[in-house]
Order: sequence, then C-alpha cells, then structure tokens
Amino acid sequence: KYFAKWFGRARGCTRSVIYLFEPNPQVVRFRLAPKASKFPESVVVQAAVSNFTGEQVFYTNVNPNSTKNEQGSLGVVGWMKGGSQFRVRTTTLDAFVQREGIDEIPFLKIDAEGWEGAVLQGATEALARTRFVLFECSDTLDDSRGTGHRLKDLVAILQAAHFLVYKVGTRHLLRLDGPYWHQIYDSERYWSNCMAISEDLQHSLGSELWVDRANRSMLLC
Repeated sequence: KYFAKWFGRARGCTRSVIYLFEPNPQVVRFRLAPKASKFPESVVVQAAVSNFTGEQVFYTNVNPNSTKNEQGSLGVVGWMKGGSQFRVRTTTLDAFVQREGIDEIPFLKIDAEGWEGAVLQGATEALARTRFVLFECSDTLDDSRGTGHRLKDLVAILQAAHFLVYKVGTRHLLRLDGPYWHQIYDSERYWSNCMAISEDLQHSLGSELWVDRANRSMLLC
C-alpha cells in the first residue's frame, strides 16, 4: 500500500505499474497477493531476482505449507532450524525489463536479504532506465544469507551506472561514492538503508529536496 500511495493512482500516477517480486509461493498466496489485489496498479511476480535466469534453491525457517509469517533466503542461514527448501524461478531485472518492454523505472526498491549485489549485477540495462534506487545495506550482505558482496561493491556498481550513492542516517545522508567512500562503512555494519539517485535526476533537481514536504513522499512519477 505504501508504494501505491507514493507512485500509484492515489498519487496521480495514472500510468504507473508496480511490480512486486517474491520467490516464496506461501508469502505470495497468503500475504502479498491479497494485499496487492486492492491496488490495480500492482502486479505480483512470483520469482527470485538475481544475476542469472533459471532456478535456484530457496530456504525458509518454516514448513512450506505454513501460513505463518516466515523468513526466507537464497542462502543457508544457521538459525533456520527445521525449515524447508525448494526450487524457485529466478530472473534478472534486465531480462524482465526487456520482456515487459519497460522503458523507464522511476523508483526501484531492493530488499533481498543479502542478495542486493546479485540483483544489481543482473540489472545493467535496467539501471540505465532507473532514476532512484532504495536498497538495504546491512550486515546481511556478506553473511551466510548473502552473496559475499560488500557495500563497497554495490557502491561501485551504482557509481559505474552513473548514480550518486548515499547511506540513510537518522538525521543526515552520508555520501558514499567516489572520494566520499570510507572503509568504515564496511567494517562497522548495522541494519540500514542506502539510496542512489541518477546523475540526470540530481542535475534536474539541483539542490532542491526531492521530497514533497506535505506528504513526505517521492515526487518521481
């Protein structure tokens, strides 16, 4: 509902389509699909997003028939005791964008439990059409859940795609790309979000804040 509020018809974005990727069929069936059905601009895609197309193993911490809230990952997590695993369809953002004929991506959110690096690796063409990226940059990146990418690796991918990259702090944005990078961002890690804004969008905005002060929502559609 948050994305529909920010970028959907309620925000005046009459042409927006919100694609929601989820590899776990139980989460799709019992949580995501019922909620998405209330917003006609939402499309649920039952698939994992990575740097290749095909299938891969998905791990959860509960029985595959459970309707309970669960945690899952494409990597094995030590505390997932007595859970289950199964194969899921996997795609890249580049393949999906090409197949759907998507020319512009105003907003891309990535929360892949440590697989953010793989998602970005498979998004070369997609990033060229993207204006703003919000992604999780916590300690899941290089633990057993993730692909081993460090935050520095994600910043390098985004910088090469002509994005300015920031860590979202409690009071300030911390610039991460180019000369602003410091190794402390990889050595001292905690749950947090990062964001990247395309150079073109930043140039068009100048020094203006890209947030609607009244509604606290992105002005991107």
